[in-house]
Amino acid sequence: MAFVRVLNEEEFQAETFRSGNSWSIVVNVGYDDEKPISYSLHVGLSPMAGGPIEFYFQIVEFDEEYESEHAFLSGKDTACFLKGDDRKIVLWAVLTAAHMLLEAAKPERVEYVAYDPDPPEKALLKHWLIGKVFEESGYEVSTADPFHGKRVWWMVRQK
Repeated sequence: MAFVRVLNEEEFQAETFRSGNSWSIVVNVGYDDEKPISYSLHVGLSPMAGGPIEFYFQIVEFDEEYESEHAFLSGKDTACFLKGDDRKIVLWAVLTAAHMLLEAAKPERVEYVAYDPDPPEKALLKHWLIGKVFEESGYEVSTADPFHGKRVWWMVRQK
């Protein structure tokens, strides 16, 4: 497999979708130049059971031959095809899309849970940067002590 990134900082193209309180932004990331596979970034806000809104992001692989999708929820799983600058550009797109979502949706409270337990410092930096986007968008960001290694944040919009 040879991953080819089409996403770049000069030309950020994204599609925004909304259904009720669910919002998502989809960004074309790249494709496999040997197989009919494409990759997109999905960044969203989705209601959870009981009412809170959850922030999430994932890379979705679409296999055109089998018309199937696979969601990558962990950076560990994307490391086989996203490397170096590709990872940096995708992180930039996550942060950009998160800002766009917050400007459009303006949810009062958002919860966010890191997918992997006990993330290493490098991965925690990614989560810290996401928190900074929330802060810059007018949210107070709080975090709980890790529970079984899971990191949890909640953000409350300031009046």
